[in-house]
Amino acid sequence: MAIQTKTIECGAHKITYTHDDAKAWTDEDENLIEAYVTLVKNEVEMHEMVYNSIMELAPISKEIEATREFLMLLKDFSADAREEADNLMLSFMSPDEDDYDRNLLNEKVKRTEKASAKYHQKLTLLEPKITVVSDFVNKYNAMCEDFSHWEKLSLMEGVHCRNYKINSIDVCEFDAEKNRFQTYRSVYKDHSNDISRMQNGYVLDYNKLMLQTEIEYGIWNEFVKRLDLITKMVKVKVPPIISDEINLN
Repeated sequence: MAIQTKTIECGAHKITYTHDDAKAWTDEDENLIEAYVTLVKNEVEMHEMVYNSIMELAPISKEIEATREFLMLLKDFSADAREEADNLMLSFMSPDEDDYDRNLLNEKVKRTEKASAKYHQKLTLLEPKITVVSDFVNKYNAMCEDFSHWEKLSLMEGVHCRNYKINSIDVCEFDAEKNRFQTYRSVYKDHSNDISRMQNGYVLDYNKLMLQTEIEYGIWNEFVKRLDLITKMVKVKVPPIISDEINLN
């Protein structure tokens, strides 16, 4: 009996198994190895896909934070404009009403409009990048939930074991190889899942940003209604608010 050791390169993992070349290489031997190699390659490629995505997707987290910082600036401008509107209304009751510079409201509304337009541009650029992250996370989750390669291997193992006496591959050595791969897989699987959770966190952070944006836009839109009334009450020309620049849609 001549026992031979066979090694197959599968990315970062090497498949090693033994077979008896005194026995004919059967279709069951071939089907078993083919199913196992396909499974291992798929698992290794999935991990490499996730690992390689770090460099591409990680910068998006900083872009989200930079966009949020700009939203906070827009929030301050909006609050300042609303406060100026309050000051204008209070000036009506002041004996020094004529000393109040009514152009201040005009200037602060313009500043907020300009910042709103710029913020909208930032959101427009960020949206497709978040879509890429979301699609990637969904793809990874779908691959994790696809057990077809494992099911096929299990089926081939069952057929092979029933005829182990005539097949060339050593069943015990094959089980040992599979256990080695399972140990290797458990390590990189945890790593891949950590990366995927981190990337899913980008999507959740973006959704939080959009909720904050919706709240700020809602506050400003309500102020626009008030501003229209103020414009009618005072003889100060206040620029119209461009709804496209302050609307989420």
